[in-house]
Amino acid sequence: MKQLFPTDLTCESCTFFNDYDDERGRGWCQAFDRPARRYHPKTSSCELVTQNQTVMVELYTKAVEDDGDGYPVVVDSRVIELTVSQMTREEVEAKLRPLFDLSEWVIHHFWKPCDELEI
Repeated sequence: MKQLFPTDLTCESCTFFNDYDDERGRGWCQAFDRPARRYHPKTSSCELVTQNQTVMVELYTKAVEDDGDGYPVVVDSRVIELTVSQMTREEVEAKLRPLFDLSEWVIHHFWKPCDELEI
């Protein structure tokens, strides 16, 4: 098949594309959670999704204490805002390493915040 677009403008060059390495050029788009092909052109929607994103991360300390009824409770937790290029645990951990000692803290969860509504 003749390549219609340069490869840097197709799914093949996208970090969200998981290539199946088959002869038909199939793969999976993790950004839109659907099948894709190596030669599909990148769209404006792709560009919006692949830009840096703000994520909120909730961290718990690994230290726990007894709540008085015999159940463990985390000693401390924090919610922080980060800017990442991909919404993956690996990317979030890479951005957190310079800020926190991850041997003392654990990522409880992370999410993309909703836009604030002005009243």
